[in-house]
Amino acid sequence: MTPQVLLHEPHLALFAPEASPIAYYIALAELVAQGYLRSGGNLWVELNPLYATATEEAMLERIGRRHAKTELIQDLSGKVRFLHLTLLSRRMIQKKKKELTPEEAFSRLASYCAYAEHSAQEVRKKCKSWELSDECVTNSSSAWSKRAT
Repeated sequence: MTPQVLLHEPHLALFAPEASPIAYYIALAELVAQGYLRSGGNLWVELNPLYATATEEAMLERIGRRHAKTELIQDLSGKVRFLHLTLLSRRMIQKKKKELTPEEAFSRLASYCAYAEHSAQEVRKKCKSWELSDECVTNSSSAWSKRAT
């Protein structure tokens, strides 16, 4: 590396962790997967040419190949130096939903049932739409039954 680069570029920008030279790109991909880039948005990153393909693969793996389009771009010397990523559809990316505790599920069920009567089937369907685990539904239902009596 030239002295000019070493003198003027931040150390973190030049030297990635040895254990994972693409760790920063993986972190960026995780942020995109969490919704920090709008649908149709573009992300441009400068790459180490030695890890260009690995970086592209890791990012697509985390974001989803169907949800992003990537392009590797060469610099003037012919080395693959840049990655351009376009997010195709943010709606298709599944955000990781927080697992509700039985107390939170119970509170949601109470709010859902407060304004109208619902059959057991409707309540189960609503619980599925909240992606509650079977255990959480059972515990909330048990607590609801105890409270009702």
